[in-house]
Amino acid sequence: MKKLLLFIAVFYSAVIANAQEAGGLPATLVINEVDYDQVSADTAEFIELKNVSLNAINLSTIQIYLYNGATTVVYDTIFLPSYQLQPGAYYVICGNSGGVANCNLVVPTLSNIIENGSPDAMAIGSSLSPGVFADALSYEGDCASPWIETAGVLTANADNNDDIRIGLSRYPDGTDTQNNSVDFTQRCITPGATNVADNSNCGGLPIGISTVTKTETILFPNPANDFVTISTGLNSGDVSVLVYDFTGKLIENKQFKNAASSVQYTTSHLADGVYILSITIADKTVTKKLTVLNR
Repeated sequence: MKKLLLFIAVFYSAVIANAQEAGGLPATLVINEVDYDQVSADTAEFIELKNVSLNAINLSTIQIYLYNGATTVVYDTIFLPSYQLQPGAYYVICGNSGGVANCNLVVPTLSNIIENGSPDAMAIGSSLSPGVFADALSYEGDCASPWIETAGVLTANADNNDDIRIGLSRYPDGTDTQNNSVDFTQRCITPGATNVADNSNCGGLPIGISTVTKTETILFPNPANDFVTISTGLNSGDVSVLVYDFTGKLIENKQFKNAASSVQYTTSHLADGVYILSITIADKTVTKKLTVLNR
């Protein structure tokens, strides 16, 4: 109960801060950098969040909403795991940890996670406060409120597929004036690190491609009946599995100590349906969709 009350206080402080930003107060958690369009296939997309407050934030009830401005619908929701994001720290969401440096959360879709605009938007929300956003970004035009802050990023100034090293960044890093068209500009990408002023000749800067060997987390069988095997392809150590239903409600928190290359999770107690498994190994988190069919 104390944790719940603490998060409510932290989240609402973000909302209040947004409302008061004209007076100089920053938001608590912001969308800090986005790369949604690459050369050829979009396989290196990412969203970077930054904690610009003075306190750690647990992300367990935070959700990232992806919004299509033409159809006016939320086309995807990304559920974040329990994670203590320290003051000034970054949290990177991607579809390909082999293509994005410092990726904390790998979502199930490898490519085309984020739609390319004209216009589209994304926002930080909470399962505790549906419809209330701590931060929003409208890009390649103006989405309707509340999916925008003052004005959206113009197409000419937004991300494009001309250079894999270019994305859309807040500059100066973490600055939020409550105007998307002012806060976000084309910059050399720096996932998980401070945004830079450079917006061309990014060759001497980190491209964002991870040098860490990629390990694939596999669920089988899927659909599952009595159990599902979670295979990581390596000696994992401690493995944490958070199980959410499709509304984002946490169903179970399962911990596996000193795990080998795979662990077995019993699913016979789950009702038929689709679940999201948030699997944490060391400091990396992968999310997978699991279908349960009790035959």
